Amino acid sequence: MSSSACGRIVVGLRFSHRIAGMHTMSSFLSMWATACRTSINKVIHPCFDISSIFPPSDLTKLELPFMFDSQSISKLKAAAKRGGFDSGREPSRVELVTALSSIALLDIAKLKNTQSKPLLIAHTVNLRGRTDLLWHENSCGNLYMVVHWKSAVEFNGMVNVICDMISDAKTKYATIIDKEKLCSTMVNSQIEFIKSVSIDEEFVIVFSGRCRYRPYENDFGWGKPVFVSNKSVNFRLIVLIDDEERGGVNAWITIKKKKEEEMVLLKQDVEFWGKLSKKS
Repeated sequence: MSSSACGRIVVGLRFSHRIAGMHTMSSFLSMWATACRTSINKVIHPCFDISSIFPPSDLTKLELPFMFDSQSISKLKAAAKRGGFDSGREPSRVELVTALSSIALLDIAKLKNTQSKPLLIAHTVNLRGRTDLLWHENSCGNLYMVVHWKSAVEFNGMVNVICDMISDAKTKYATIIDKEKLCSTMVNSQIEFIKSVSIDEEFVIVFSGRCRYRPYENDFGWGKPVFVSNKSVNFRLIVLIDDEERGGVNAWITIKKKKEEEMVLLKQDVEFWGKLSKKS
């Protein structure tokens, strides 16, 4: 909403066709105006029965959550230290779960004899508070970088690699004070990653860390949520979300439907399951 110098009010509305069409948009606008003008009790409630005629299909991907509680995280941290972790700081929960998940999927690829391609791990990192440029805490938009790394090592070495990869990226952006340089650096990191993926020469695993965003604090008046999940996508993606109840991390692993054998083998990976929460 906006206002003009002559005292008029302008209402702008943007609607996604992924949700509905113009008829629904018009109905929403009418009910919005009715609620503002009279009472919310006058509003006609929407009906969502169209989905019974056109049921949504989900045939392109498989997704499962794998839960790492605080005890599991402590064991992973101890294993990394025994194996010679030398990054100079404590590995985070996200870095530990990233390393373990990467190794598990890489081992599965080897079992399938598809690991002729080099491994490419990509991680998104939030840039808010990581540069010398001043940003408002509630600034909206895509302010993140994509960091990626190619090779293959065991778990202990992988933890070192992940920690160094993220630390180096944070250091790289920390001293940027020019907005144009920040923009070009961000865009170039994404272009470089997209090029690597598009040529299909690597075994790609993409991670998105969503810990510390406090989704469990969102109380709409019915109480705080007890479980937060993720919407899957059509590529090999692992989304890391806080496990509020157990103090750990939930790793939502998505795999293409045509590669469902990877999920079957992951479920059969005794070593991987041995590092998960008992309730996974």
